Amino acid sequence: MDTWVWVIVGIVAAAVVVSLAFGAWAADRRRRSVELRSEFGPEYGRAVEAREQKGGEDELRARKNRVRRLVLRPLGEDDRRRLNAEWRNTEAKFIDSPNEAVRGADALVEEVLRLRGFPSADFDQQPADISVDHPFAVEHFRAARQVWRNGDRSPEVDTEGLRQAMRHYHLVLAELVSASTEIPGRRERMTG
Repeated sequence: MDTWVWVIVGIVAAAVVVSLAFGAWAADRRRRSVELRSEFGPEYGRAVEAREQKGGEDELRARKNRVRRLVLRPLGEDDRRRLNAEWRNTEAKFIDSPNEAVRGADALVEEVLRLRGFPSADFDQQPADISVDHPFAVEHFRAARQVWRNGDRSPEVDTEGLRQAMRHYHLVLAELVSASTEIPGRRERMTG
């Protein structure tokens, strides 16, 4: 065979190898995207919308890696009973003092996060950390915090807004307090 035939065969073979490698890479990327979408639920869309697909997915993977390093723990039965009783007391205060009730609900969420092992030092990092294992609760966490931050600084937040904040805090607490004693995929990190 002539040299030019071997050159053409080599070019075709290289093109086939490159296209197979690209196809495998693209399929792997799609698979990882589907996995992240499944794990993070609506939080996936939020992250991708804010940073485009690659940036959003990188952010979600970074969150997972960060939270994997935390030692998260379930609540004991005594803590669950106590926190549920505190919630009922906090909720009962709403009629007479909505601001105080919402402030109490926020403090109760902070306590649950601390007891579960979530760092509390960085107010803005908390939603990202929560989103890894509680992607639906984090939406309510953000909504409650948004109302509370505005309500704490502004008299324009009315009683209905505060009631909505209480509803969101209740959903967050229900998720975090009643979370399974076994955190999915995290058995090796469980303590106590």
